[in-house]
Amino acid sequence: MDASLHPWFGRSKTTSIPQAKGRIERLFQTLQSRLLVELRLAGISNLEQTNEFLASCLKEFNAQFTLDMDCTRSVFEKQPDADKITQFLAVLTPRKIDAGHCIRFRSKYYALTDEQGCQADFYKGTAAIVIRTLSGKLYVYAMAGKEEP
Repeated sequence: MDASLHPWFGRSKTTSIPQAKGRIERLFQTLQSRLLVELRLAGISNLEQTNEFLASCLKEFNAQFTLDMDCTRSVFEKQPDADKITQFLAVLTPRKIDAGHCIRFRSKYYALTDEQGCQADFYKGTAAIVIRTLSGKLYVYAMAGKEEP
């Protein structure tokens, strides 16, 4: 069950080293920390010249990095359906399948069935997890072992 949660978590690399941050700026070709350098290279020394420079290059800079609203895609995952949500918010209890192809849970025995409702036969001692949802439904996931023919 917890393997299904791994896509929801990711790793991001951060750094406090200035040299590494410069590489990121070069990668995205932005002027984040280079604005002063660009102003010096353009020979700008006062506020009026700075405003003229920014007005002239702003359209060009925005054209390079803006996206049309129609081109953007959602970065959010699709919302899981109600069954998936109740399975995520569940109590997991490990069990072993007995010689009668059943499990015992809360002082009751349960026979295992497949999706079609047919009895599923597993070897004795096969590890299983009982999933009890918040609504009270029970699911069993047989971890390992082969089904008996």
